[in-house]
Amino acid sequence: MVTPQHHIPAPPGKPWPRGLFSAAALLDDLREGADGTWVTDACATGAVLPYCGAGRPAPGPKSFDMSNWLTATPFVVQAGFNCNAVGVYDAREHAERALAAIEQRLVEQTIWRGLGGAASLAEGADDVSGEVPVALVDAIAALEGELAARTGHVGVIHAPAKLGAMLTSQQIAAVGADGVLRTALGTAVVLGAGYDGFAPDGSAPVDGDGNTGVVLYATGPVAVHRQAAPIVNGGDPDGFHTRLNTIQGLAERGYMVAADCPRLKAAAYWPSTSGTPGHTPLKAPANLTLTPDTTSVHAKWDVVEGASDYVLTITKDS
Repeated sequence: MVTPQHHIPAPPGKPWPRGLFSAAALLDDLREGADGTWVTDACATGAVLPYCGAGRPAPGPKSFDMSNWLTATPFVVQAGFNCNAVGVYDAREHAERALAAIEQRLVEQTIWRGLGGAASLAEGADDVSGEVPVALVDAIAALEGELAARTGHVGVIHAPAKLGAMLTSQQIAAVGADGVLRTALGTAVVLGAGYDGFAPDGSAPVDGDGNTGVVLYATGPVAVHRQAAPIVNGGDPDGFHTRLNTIQGLAERGYMVAADCPRLKAAAYWPSTSGTPGHTPLKAPANLTLTPDTTSVHAKWDVVEGASDYVLTITKDS
């Protein structure tokens, strides 16, 4: 006996809220067939000269940095739908919805790994953590310090989504009034579902003791240029395969990500739980005894590395 079936709508979903599109300027203005070039003012150079008023000597010749041109390369992301033609609903509509659900992640994967001819965030990035993992707060601090030194604009930190709980629980970043995750300095933090935390070649940063980490990047302001609407193909008759009796839909959209200078990278320890390099490792007290009359006990814990002590309070249930 065949169980009867009827089509129902897919469960409604919400876009990933802290991804690249949340922190970037999203512009529906992509032009076909050409790279995008722009003159950056994010990393402008300058100088301090004596004021040349009355009775003061002229400051001499002035020079300017003329190497402020940057380039971005367009790429295409796509999603498809293929199913039995019997009882199928609109394949074109489904393909378009599928693309809308995953296009942000595909764009993030593209700039993280350097796919589709686009440059990766690693390309030309200066390392600020000494090529080895450091504590997450130290990695963020190093990136922000260099952003402040090199640009006059609020920058963007690009981090894997799995760091979100750590960033918020350690109070390194919080969601601002604009819905963007930001540090105390206002730096936007993108928790990319398409950011896997590895280098473009798939390797992970490792310290001298074999502890692994994840990669983070920082850039200047980011603009995402895209086609105003996706191109959708398929359905009857162009998407119908008579031999297989299937119907196919395909949606695709052109994108170009312009990430302004500077371009920086750092590595933070991962996993980062108690007892691993991501947190301060502690030694347990040599002797700790709880008696039936004990309601609480204060035990001093010695830090393995560092000069300070921690005090742990343990409360005994009565």
